[in-house]
Amino acid sequence: MNTILLSKTWRQFFTEVIHSPQSYIFWLVIFLIVLFILSRFRNRMEERGVNKAIYISRGLVGTFIAFIVTPIAFYFLLNTVALVHGVKIIDVSFLTDWIGLTLSSYWWLLECFFGSIRVAYAEEIYSVDSFIRILWIVLPISFIWLRMSKSKVGKLFIIPMIIGVLIITRYKTAPPTFITEDKELINKIPVLNWFSADSNKANDDKKSIITKDKRKLLAGGLAVLIIVGFIVGLYFKFRIAGLFITLVGLLGFVLMAPHEKEVRETKHPDYHLDLDSLIFKMDSLYISTGESIAVYEISQKIESAFKAHIEAGDLIRFPDSLCRKYESYFYDRCQQRD
Repeated sequence: MNTILLSKTWRQFFTEVIHSPQSYIFWLVIFLIVLFILSRFRNRMEERGVNKAIYISRGLVGTFIAFIVTPIAFYFLLNTVALVHGVKIIDVSFLTDWIGLTLSSYWWLLECFFGSIRVAYAEEIYSVDSFIRILWIVLPISFIWLRMSKSKVGKLFIIPMIIGVLIITRYKTAPPTFITEDKELINKIPVLNWFSADSNKANDDKKSIITKDKRKLLAGGLAVLIIVGFIVGLYFKFRIAGLFITLVGLLGFVLMAPHEKEVRETKHPDYHLDLDSLIFKMDSLYISTGESIAVYEISQKIESAFKAHIEAGDLIRFPDSLCRKYESYFYDRCQQRD
């Protein structure tokens, strides 16, 4: 969204600020005033919280101010500066992308927790998109927890929560984010660049899965690490340090577990088929063509995939919707349900 005569770029604007900062003292004062108002606004909201939930309210309010109110406030402030000085206005899509990433990341975490097929079967343990979403989840939760807890020991309980998020999201497919759409930005950020390089390597080299021999060596090292944690905590009485070392060792065991791909290779070839996608495709074809050979072929794939999951011992339920819509295609299975 560009306004007429607003042709100056942000780089040109900041260059002018550096060369003649005295001309922009007014905006610096405005920035400081906005920060002061946001700080006072946060304090007022905290003071109105219920006394028994003061620590919870501080965490929630602080997170709300930091991740929702502050981006909106500075978005409007920067665009006001742009209008006055003829700089290109920041598109509102950036603001919606920022808030949308927060909401979609928590929804993605719920899908990972409940084992949705849509996020399963990732080739790498953490892609650059999953790493960004994990940060988007862990940072605000950690901020809330640290403001809620009174004692140092209570603050340390954030570690099991972070470990739990890492366990739930391992080898899960994460939807793309607006950050990863800018490849130049990814290459400029060292940590994201490292994850992106690992993702490309995993896609190019399918033999990147840890071998059994390497897994045994890692297991031995992690076992030693856990023992060291117990010694540090129980013998030397450094309980916090010992707890941290032990949890890191346990996290290593969980993350080192065999990749889902290794498990699937020992099962039926159709075990990996995406059932949700097949059902959606069958619905679309049936609506457009009615009963046809293509619909029948997809029904056979669905039947084979369900059979593969049952043979593997998975607790999976045949959808009622398939029996209601396509009983003639799944007659035997629907009769078994009755």
